[in-house]
Amino acid sequence: MRHRKKRSVLLESWAKKKSIVLRNLLTSLVLHWSITTTPAKARSLKAYADKFFSRLVKNYSQYETDQDAVRENIRLVKATIFWEDAGKKVVRDLVPQYKDKDQKSFVSDYKVGYRPWDACMKILVKLL
Repeated sequence: MRHRKKRSVLLESWAKKKSIVLRNLLTSLVLHWSITTTPAKARSLKAYADKFFSRLVKNYSQYETDQDAVRENIRLVKATIFWEDAGKKVVRDLVPQYKDKDQKSFVSDYKVGYRPWDACMKILVKLL
């Protein structure tokens, strides 16, 4: 059984490079609402994005006022998302939309097919 196995083992070997790859994928996912990638990166991105968005939604229940929650969310977004436009999109559009719903998963993935040049599986990762 594969209990408690790390999903990011399949990515590159350096820890810093793994975090940069995941942050880039998350930034592209937020900007474009969906991206197509390989299965290993898609699994790691799904876990990373679900953890990121659940932490942002959880801040609204932890803090007494919405201003404090938004301030904390801005701090977390600046530490994770690379582009300012994507960060604004997360804070203004996505998190208020997600905080009203009770959902555990914020990202879904679908098998699309194979790449023509190397026959690697393609996975479409979308924001819900």
